[in-house]
Amino acid sequence: MVGGLERMARAYDESRGRLRCLAVFDPRSGEACLREIRAAVGKPYLSGIKIHPSCHGVPADAHAYAPAWKLAA
Repeated sequence: MVGGLERMARAYDESRGRLRCLAVFDPRSGEACLREIRAAVGKPYLSGIKIHPSCHGVPADAHAYAPAWKLAA
């Protein structure tokens, strides 16, 4: 995830605004992931936050996702 939103910003610019993204919150990365998402909040290429519980091996209802839910709210 880390570095992905920077690449998405370039893709957004190159597509003249046609490509947008959802930031992936990986609870295993915690604060590093949140820093990148916070930096993208309000940018036109970011549409929201998503999770991948099965890929990350963390159940969707785990407390580890609380920081993402707080930021999204």
